[in-house]
Amino acid sequence: MLHSREVLPNDYDQLCDWWQAWGWLSPMPQNLLGDGIMVCDDDVNVCAGFLYTIKEAPIAWFTFPVSNPEVRGEIRKYAIQSLIELMTQKAKDGGAILMYSALRNTGMIEAQKKAGFVVNGGYSELIKTL
Repeated sequence: MLHSREVLPNDYDQLCDWWQAWGWLSPMPQNLLGDGIMVCDDDVNVCAGFLYTIKEAPIAWFTFPVSNPEVRGEIRKYAIQSLIELMTQKAKDGGAILMYSALRNTGMIEAQKKAGFVVNGGYSELIKTL
């Protein structure tokens, strides 16, 4: 049965393994991750994502979603849908009126589109480490 919880510090190694399994060259450092939610199927961690809120505007950023590469099929699909719904509610509860997400994974893009996200084409995501 699916349930959710906060991402805990001791989840980080597993999240790094998942990101690397999905082709991420360098996972986000743990101290830079926002508020995280982990969706689980009984005692199996299925997927997680992180939320940042913008203090200067009512905007939330949903990012770094990742799923357990060993969990496939309907369970993963429902867990990802649940994660998106939970993040949306968390953003609303925090006062956001817009939620931003930048993705590369086509499955996650489709899941977010089904949840009401709109694709803005033509953008490149650029990141600079300071």
